[in-house]
Amino acid sequence: MRKIMSVALAAAACLSLFATAQAAEFIRPDQSAGQVSVPAGETHKNLYTAGAQVTINGPTLGDLTVAGGNVSLNGPVSGGLFAGGGTVISNAQVSGTARIAGGNLNINGPVSGDLLAGGGNVLVTSNAKVGGDLILGGGNLNVSSPVAGNARIAGGTVYINSKISGEVNVIASKSLTFGPQAEVDGAVIYRGNQPAVVEPGAKVANIQFSPLPNRQPQAANVLKFSLLIQFAAYLILGFLLLHFRRQYFSQAVDYLRGNPWASLGIGLLAVIATPIIIILLFLTVVGYYLALLLLAAFALALLVNTILAILLLGQFTLKLFNKTATSFADWQVVLLGALLWEILKLIPVVGWLALAVICLMSFGFVAVSVKKSFHA
Repeated sequence: MRKIMSVALAAAACLSLFATAQAAEFIRPDQSAGQVSVPAGETHKNLYTAGAQVTINGPTLGDLTVAGGNVSLNGPVSGGLFAGGGTVISNAQVSGTARIAGGNLNINGPVSGDLLAGGGNVLVTSNAKVGGDLILGGGNLNVSSPVAGNARIAGGTVYINSKISGEVNVIASKSLTFGPQAEVDGAVIYRGNQPAVVEPGAKVANIQFSPLPNRQPQAANVLKFSLLIQFAAYLILGFLLLHFRRQYFSQAVDYLRGNPWASLGIGLLAVIATPIIIILLFLTVVGYYLALLLLAAFALALLVNTILAILLLGQFTLKLFNKTATSFADWQVVLLGALLWEILKLIPVVGWLALAVICLMSFGFVAVSVKKSFHA
């Protein structure tokens, strides 16, 4: 197992290192506060960055990929935008497709292509002006931006107060309201627990409403059983990893304590770049079998990384509540990590974002550690 893990991790690290040689730029956060700041006069091309506080005021040529606790985007992006964070404020003019996820999203800048966004609270203001389709998901969704294409929306509370030129497809567990500035040229296909509210002045005529079906108890029982099996698998694999790779786990703990934000950025770059490299290899004749091998290695590396991330979650949580302890029992690390992992999975958006950050930090260490082994 140790040899297989080493091969998988080495393949993933090689792919991430190969990707950095392409035309992308990477900005690491400062070590003291984990901040990234790009001034208005500074231009980057195909930029990747992550940090606790990320502010991008300068233009980006090509794609911009960014993640952080608080993300503020102001400079224009000539390609696509990939953004995630606890709070994301996008004032950027995006020439391509924008994909944004986080706890609280405020989208103010125009998007020439499609806009895909998901979060706890999502506000798409009138300045956004979506040139393509709009796809939203989350808890509270407010759409005031004109949409040139179709809109597909799923959430708890949905408020639409703008012109949508295409069809609108909505699933709302709590309510759907069309404000006085709402205007829909196509049909409105709506599934919810109560009929839509159309305020005076709204131009919405064709609403096709159907109630949401009740949840089936049998499906809930299947979900509970699958979660139990998954939790047991986490415990078993966690104990195995600690038993066979304890030194590796200790190195991961030490590295993440000193380089949390750098590890997050490296992990983000590796996860995004690796599938791209595999696809490119598939398209070549000589690289077909290598692509199959790397695909299998990458899948295994992601599985191992999940278990490592669970252990790190348990370790750092125990350390948070007991700062004087130098070590903890294996069962404490594994059990607490697995419990917190399952709890965070049940929290929409914010919990998923927290898990993503933990996994990316862990994967960043994987890439760095294997790179060091090649130079040893």
